[in-house]
Amino acid sequence: MNLLPWRLTAHRQRSRQAFGRLILALGTFLAAYIALWQVNLRSENALNRTQTELEQMNQKLPALIAQVRRQQQHLTQQANSKPVARAQIQQTMDLLQQLPFIQGELSDFTLDAEQIRLKGKAQDQREFEQIQQFLNDLPALKTELQQFLPQQNELQFEFYLSKENAS
Repeated sequence: MNLLPWRLTAHRQRSRQAFGRLILALGTFLAAYIALWQVNLRSENALNRTQTELEQMNQKLPALIAQVRRQQQHLTQQANSKPVARAQIQQTMDLLQQLPFIQGELSDFTLDAEQIRLKGKAQDQREFEQIQQFLNDLPALKTELQQFLPQQNELQFEFYLSKENAS
Protein backbone atom coordinates (compact mmCIF):
# COMPACT_ATOMS: atom_id res chain seq x y z
CA MET A 1 0.00 0.00 0.00
CA ASN A 2 1.33 3.28 -1.02
CA LEU A 3 0.35 5.84 1.57
CA LEU A 4 1.13 9.43 1.71
CA PRO A 5 3.25 10.44 4.71
CA TRP A 6 0.40 12.21 6.52
CA ARG A 7 -1.86 9.18 5.98
CA LEU A 8 0.90 6.92 7.27
CA THR A 9 1.29 9.11 10.36
CA ALA A 10 -2.49 9.13 10.94
CA HIS A 11 -2.62 5.35 10.47
CA ARG A 12 0.20 4.83 13.00
CA GLN A 13 -1.50 7.17 15.46
CA ARG A 14 -4.84 5.31 15.10
CA SER A 15 -2.98 2.00 15.51
CA ARG A 16 -1.29 3.25 18.69
CA GLN A 17 -4.61 4.53 20.02
CA ALA A 18 -6.28 1.19 19.22
CA PHE A 19 -3.38 -0.65 20.87
CA GLY A 20 -3.61 1.69 23.90
CA ARG A 21 -7.36 1.08 24.16
CA LEU A 22 -6.74 -2.66 23.88
CA ILE A 23 -4.11 -2.52 26.65
CA LEU A 24 -6.46 -0.37 28.78
CA ALA A 25 -9.33 -2.82 28.19
CA LEU A 26 -7.09 -5.80 29.05
CA GLY A 27 -5.82 -4.01 32.18
CA THR A 28 -9.38 -3.19 33.25
CA PHE A 29 -10.46 -6.76 32.58
CA LEU A 30 -7.47 -8.12 34.54
CA ALA A 31 -8.12 -5.75 37.47
CA ALA A 32 -11.81 -6.72 37.51
CA TYR A 33 -10.89 -10.42 37.34
CA ILE A 34 -8.45 -10.09 40.25
CA ALA A 35 -10.99 -8.11 42.30
CA LEU A 36 -13.73 -10.67 41.66
CA TRP A 37 -11.30 -13.50 42.45
CA GLN A 38 -10.46 -11.84 45.78
CA VAL A 39 -14.16 -11.38 46.59
CA ASN A 40 -14.79 -15.03 45.71
CA LEU A 41 -11.85 -16.16 47.87
CA ARG A 42 -13.10 -14.14 50.86
CA SER A 43 -16.62 -15.50 50.38
CA GLU A 44 -15.31 -19.07 50.30
CA ASN A 45 -13.30 -18.45 53.48
CA ALA A 46 -16.33 -16.95 55.21
CA LEU A 47 -18.47 -19.88 54.05
CA ASN A 48 -15.90 -22.38 55.34
CA ARG A 49 -15.76 -20.62 58.73
CA THR A 50 -19.55 -20.59 58.92
CA GLN A 51 -19.73 -24.28 58.00
CA THR A 52 -17.12 -25.11 60.64
CA GLU A 53 -19.04 -23.15 63.28
CA LEU A 54 -22.26 -24.88 62.23
CA GLU A 55 -20.63 -28.31 62.48
CA GLN A 56 -19.30 -27.45 65.94
CA MET A 57 -22.76 -26.31 67.03
CA ASN A 58 -24.28 -29.49 65.59
CA GLN A 59 -21.78 -31.55 67.58
CA LYS A 60 -22.74 -29.72 70.79
CA LEU A 61 -26.46 -29.95 70.08
CA PRO A 62 -27.08 -33.54 71.34
CA ALA A 63 -25.34 -32.76 74.64
CA LEU A 64 -27.38 -29.58 75.04
CA ILE A 65 -30.60 -31.43 74.23
CA ALA A 66 -29.72 -34.10 76.80
CA GLN A 67 -28.95 -31.41 79.38
CA VAL A 68 -32.27 -29.67 78.71
CA ARG A 69 -34.11 -32.98 79.03
CA ARG A 70 -32.37 -33.74 82.33
CA GLN A 71 -33.28 -30.30 83.63
CA GLN A 72 -36.87 -30.74 82.47
CA GLN A 73 -37.02 -34.12 84.17
CA HIS A 74 -35.50 -32.65 87.32
CA LEU A 75 -38.00 -29.79 87.29
CA THR A 76 -40.86 -32.23 86.70
CA GLN A 77 -39.66 -34.35 89.60
CA GLN A 78 -39.42 -31.27 91.80
CA ALA A 79 -42.91 -30.18 90.79
CA ASN A 80 -44.27 -33.65 91.56
CA SER A 81 -42.33 -34.12 94.80
CA LYS A 82 -44.06 -33.79 98.09
CA PRO A 83 -42.85 -31.34 100.71
CA VAL A 84 -40.68 -32.83 103.44
CA ALA A 85 -42.03 -32.61 106.95
CA ARG A 86 -39.97 -30.78 109.55
CA ALA A 87 -39.83 -33.92 111.71
CA GLN A 88 -38.40 -35.92 108.81
CA ILE A 89 -35.75 -33.27 108.25
CA GLN A 90 -34.77 -33.41 111.93
CA GLN A 91 -34.64 -37.24 111.87
CA THR A 92 -32.45 -37.14 108.78
CA MET A 93 -30.07 -34.64 110.32
CA ASP A 94 -29.81 -36.81 113.45
CA LEU A 95 -29.16 -39.84 111.23
CA LEU A 96 -26.36 -38.03 109.39
CA GLN A 97 -24.66 -37.16 112.68
CA GLN A 98 -24.77 -40.81 113.78
CA LEU A 99 -23.13 -42.25 110.65
CA PRO A 100 -20.03 -44.18 111.78
CA PHE A 101 -17.42 -42.39 109.70
CA ILE A 102 -13.84 -42.77 110.86
CA GLN A 103 -11.83 -41.05 108.13
CA GLY A 104 -14.38 -41.11 105.30
CA GLU A 105 -16.91 -38.44 104.59
CA LEU A 106 -20.36 -37.80 103.20
CA SER A 107 -20.04 -35.76 100.02
CA ASP A 108 -23.70 -35.35 99.06
CA PHE A 109 -27.14 -36.15 100.32
CA THR A 110 -30.61 -35.54 98.95
CA LEU A 111 -33.80 -35.67 100.93
CA ASP A 112 -37.34 -35.76 99.64
CA ALA A 113 -40.61 -37.16 100.93
CA GLU A 114 -39.94 -40.56 99.33
CA GLN A 115 -36.26 -41.27 99.89
CA ILE A 116 -32.86 -40.18 101.13
CA ARG A 117 -29.81 -40.43 98.89
CA LEU A 118 -26.40 -40.57 100.58
CA LYS A 119 -23.18 -40.31 98.60
CA GLY A 120 -19.74 -40.44 100.14
CA LYS A 121 -16.47 -42.25 100.58
CA ALA A 122 -14.85 -44.52 103.13
CA GLN A 123 -11.12 -45.02 103.65
CA ASP A 124 -11.26 -48.81 103.84
CA GLN A 125 -13.54 -51.84 103.59
CA ARG A 126 -14.10 -52.05 107.37
CA GLU A 127 -15.36 -48.47 107.54
CA PHE A 128 -17.66 -49.05 104.55
CA GLU A 129 -19.08 -52.21 106.12
CA GLN A 130 -19.78 -50.34 109.38
CA ILE A 131 -21.66 -47.65 107.48
CA GLN A 132 -23.61 -50.23 105.48
CA GLN A 133 -24.50 -52.20 108.63
CA PHE A 134 -25.61 -49.02 110.40
CA LEU A 135 -27.91 -48.13 107.48
CA ASN A 136 -29.27 -51.69 107.21
CA ASP A 137 -30.14 -51.66 110.93
CA LEU A 138 -32.28 -48.52 110.66
CA PRO A 139 -35.92 -49.34 111.45
CA ALA A 140 -38.61 -48.67 108.82
CA LEU A 141 -36.06 -47.83 106.12
CA LYS A 142 -35.04 -49.99 103.21
CA THR A 143 -31.37 -49.56 102.30
CA GLU A 144 -30.22 -50.04 98.71
CA LEU A 145 -26.60 -49.74 97.58
CA GLN A 146 -26.78 -47.93 94.24
CA GLN A 147 -23.11 -47.42 93.51
CA PHE A 148 -19.87 -48.84 94.84
CA LEU A 149 -16.57 -47.77 93.25
CA PRO A 150 -13.33 -48.98 94.82
CA GLN A 151 -10.64 -46.40 94.16
CA GLN A 152 -6.93 -46.51 94.98
CA ASN A 153 -7.15 -44.96 98.46
CA GLU A 154 -10.90 -44.94 99.12
CA LEU A 155 -14.23 -46.60 98.47
CA GLN A 156 -16.92 -44.42 96.92
CA PHE A 157 -20.53 -45.34 97.58
CA GLU A 158 -24.09 -44.21 97.08
CA PHE A 159 -27.04 -45.47 99.12
CA TYR A 160 -30.77 -44.93 98.64
CA LEU A 161 -32.87 -45.14 101.78
CA SER A 162 -36.62 -45.42 101.33
CA LYS A 163 -39.59 -46.22 103.52
CA GLU A 164 -40.29 -49.95 103.74
CA ASN A 165 -43.82 -49.59 102.29
CA ALA A 166 -42.68 -47.21 99.50
CA SER A 167 -41.24 -49.99 97.33
